[in-house]
Amino acid sequence: MRAPGETPADPAAADSKRLTSEADLRGAITNDSMTEDEKKLYQEEQTRAEEAAKLRDEDYQLAYAVDILKGLTTIGQQVP
Repeated sequence: MRAPGETPADPAAADSKRLTSEADLRGAITNDSMTEDEKKLYQEEQTRAEEAAKLRDEDYQLAYAVDILKGLTTIGQQVP
């Protein structure tokens, strides 16, 4: 395991750790029911999620603080 902010020595090794999604599998069903605008919005959301994952790897303290704030927000909504 590497320390936060530490980059791997081999960039190819970092790419090999990319998670495989169901859509990557052979014979995956495509979703043709999405409009072009919905597809564009989906791609933008995916890009934002990837950027957030990179931030989590780069700045552990910030990621931890965001997790705590999200948790506090959730707890605050449950209190009557």
